[in-house]
Amino acid sequence: MPLPDMSPALAGLTDQATFKVTGKVAQDHVSVETESDPVPFQGAMFPMKPQQVEYKPEGQRSWRWEVLVSSTRLKVDYIVTDDEGVQFRVAAFANWRKAGFYQYDLHEWPAI
Repeated sequence: MPLPDMSPALAGLTDQATFKVTGKVAQDHVSVETESDPVPFQGAMFPMKPQQVEYKPEGQRSWRWEVLVSSTRLKVDYIVTDDEGVQFRVAAFANWRKAGFYQYDLHEWPAI
């Protein structure tokens, strides 16, 4: 059974924001982080539920965890900088592409 397309409902719940994405590329056999120009981004970000944080490894439970829902595809380990300059690393994602969105687990970077 196909999933319903949730992108119209998602459009009503998301805000337009500008993000910079930092990814890794190989240069001369060394991994180098590169930052993109500001990218318009449609998404909704909200704090992760405490029950979900309890499933994180013990040393990571004190980190600031957020959930991002968006139609934009990001890769694990990307660093997303919001319009206030706060950086978050993409730790995990759930592929709901057939329903019209992706869901990401983000944590503030650098983790304290």
